[in-house]
Amino acid sequence: MSDEEKQIITRLLDNEDFLHWIVLPTRQLDLYWNQVMENDAQQKRCIMQLNELLRNMKASERDLSFNDKSLLWKKIEQHTILRKQTIRRRVLYVASSVAASVAIFLAMYFILNRHNDSQSIDYQSQILKADVNEHNTVSLIRREKNALNFENDQVELVYDREGKLKVPGDTLVQDAGNVAMTKDTDIGGEMNHLIVPYGKMSHITLSDGTKIWINSGSQIIYPSVFTGSNRELFVEGEIYLEVAKNENKPFVVKTGIMDVTVLGTGFNVCSYKEESEQSILLVSGAISVKNNVLKETRQLKPSQLYNYSKATQKSTMQQVEIYDFICWKYGFLQFSHKELSTVLKRIQKHYNIEIAYDPQELEGIRVSGKLDLKEDIHEVMRLTALASNIQYKEIDNKIVVTLNKQLNE
Repeated sequence: MSDEEKQIITRLLDNEDFLHWIVLPTRQLDLYWNQVMENDAQQKRCIMQLNELLRNMKASERDLSFNDKSLLWKKIEQHTILRKQTIRRRVLYVASSVAASVAIFLAMYFILNRHNDSQSIDYQSQILKADVNEHNTVSLIRREKNALNFENDQVELVYDREGKLKVPGDTLVQDAGNVAMTKDTDIGGEMNHLIVPYGKMSHITLSDGTKIWINSGSQIIYPSVFTGSNRELFVEGEIYLEVAKNENKPFVVKTGIMDVTVLGTGFNVCSYKEESEQSILLVSGAISVKNNVLKETRQLKPSQLYNYSKATQKSTMQQVEIYDFICWKYGFLQFSHKELSTVLKRIQKHYNIEIAYDPQELEGIRVSGKLDLKEDIHEVMRLTALASNIQYKEIDNKIVVTLNKQLNE
C-alpha cells in the first residue's frame, strides 16, 4: 500500500459521514459514496479495503495471538473513550457506534499489519541453510525443536485442524538424538521445513485440508496452522497441490521467482534451483501467477503451462497434456518428444544416483515413452536406451551415458 493510500484511509476514518455510512447506511449516503468510488479509482480501492477489513474482522481476530488481542482491545478502548469525549451531543447515539467502529478499524488496521509483518519469513535464507544433497532421509526441521528423520522412501504427514502431526502407517520417526518418538507429535502453530532428498518422496495433508505431493530433491516451508489473511508456503523443487477451497483466505505458493495465488484448485509447481526453468501447470480451477522478475501477472486456465526461462528471462504460455507433467506423483515418468537430458535429470533425481553424460553429445536428442519409476534403475535405463540412440554402463556407483555410435553408422 502506498503512502498516499494510507493517507486516504486515515482521512476516511476521520470522516463522520463515511463512518456513518459504514455503520448505519442510508440511501442518500449510498448514492454519495458510490459516486465517490465511481469518480476516483484510488479512493475506491481504499474504501473496498476498509469494507473487506470490516467483513473479515472476526475471522482475523481468531488468528491473532493472545498478546495481539490484548493490545487490540486496549487500542479500541482508548480510541472509544477519546471519541466519546469529543463527539457532538446531537449525534451521540450514532457517534458512539461510529467511535467503536473507528477504534476497531484503526486497531485492526495497525495490529493486522504488525501481525502480518511479524509473520514475514526470509524463506530464501532458510532454504540456503539446508542442502538436499546432505540428507539421506526425509527430514522435518522445526523451529526450536529437534529435527524429525523419517526412514521410509515414501513419507506421509497429516496435520489436524489444531496443527497436531500424525504419521500414518509404520513409518519410523526418530529425532536428531536417534530416540524413537511417538506417531503423534504436537508441534503447535510453528513453521516447518520439510526436506525431501533425492530418491525419496513425501505427501502432506495440511491443517486446512490441502494435499501436497512433494517430489524428490525438494524443500517446502509451511506452517502447521495457517494464521493471518493468507495461507502461504514456499517451495524449492517440485510439488503438486490440491488446495482446499477457502474464498476468505487465498492460498499463496512462493518460489524464488514466482508467487501463485489460488482459492482452491489443483496445480503443479516446478522450481528446482539447478534447472534453467521454472514452471506452473494448472490442472483444474483458476490461478494467478505473479513473476517477480518480469513484474508480470498471468491468469491460467486448466491445461495451461506457464514457463519461465532463467537464461533468457522470458516467459511462455502453452496448452499441454496434463498427465505428462503430474504423473510423477503416481510413480511414473511420461514424456512426449522431450529432450533426453531432461529425462535423465528426472531419473537421476528419483533414484538418487549420478548420471554422467556430455550435454553436447546428447544435444538435440528427443524421446517419447513412459517409465515406471517403481522398477529397478537398470530396467528404467534399459528402456530409456531403447527409446533413444544411447548406451550406458555403471562405473563407481554412477551411470555413464554415451551416444551409441553403432546406431548412427
